[in-house]
Amino acid sequence: MSGRSQFDIDRLILVDGEDRVVGEAGKAECHLEGGRKHRALAVVVFDGEGRLLLARRAAAKPLWPGSWDATIASHPRPGEDYVVAGRRRLLEELGVELEAELLGRFDYRIEFEAVGVEDEVCAALIARLGGDPPAPVAAEVDGIRAVTLEAFLDEAADPAAGICPWAPLAVLAASLAPSPPAELAALARPALRQRLIDAADAHLGIGGWRMLDAG
Repeated sequence: MSGRSQFDIDRLILVDGEDRVVGEAGKAECHLEGGRKHRALAVVVFDGEGRLLLARRAAAKPLWPGSWDATIASHPRPGEDYVVAGRRRLLEELGVELEAELLGRFDYRIEFEAVGVEDEVCAALIARLGGDPPAPVAAEVDGIRAVTLEAFLDEAADPAAGICPWAPLAVLAASLAPSPPAELAALARPALRQRLIDAADAHLGIGGWRMLDAG
């Protein structure tokens, strides 16, 4: 099924800037032309060595095809909470059944060329690989690689490096949780956290994003 056909079928949850539900709409209406603010999620996945998995979005994706995400991004369906949706999408994109934990939320908006827009309140979740390696679903993901946090910071700092613009925000939101994951403990250091904030500004512009839950 083509990406545009999936856009025509899927229904998403419309929200205001504080993540209060205001209705629902089709995926195409939410992303094409001016778009509409909707609920989304990003699952940050770590391997057994504490490395961050980057997944390359399939070439058929209408928005940001071929860009590297940290690790997957998707949307809850109407009536579905963030964690349930995150676990579903881990199976549908990476072919793995994993537990997921909600860590924080952020709000951002960015346009993609002349194609469409992401205008989302996005939840950041964490998952960790168990015994089974990822088995990417080709329609969703066409490559996976594991990187250190330092390597991710280097790539995220350069908008031309092919990192999805929301990926730095997902990692930042996860690191700002009341009980942040051990894999992101280094981001408690102000200099490293600032690098991630600078990366988000480089992709989205100063004022183009904000955290909903972190102090």
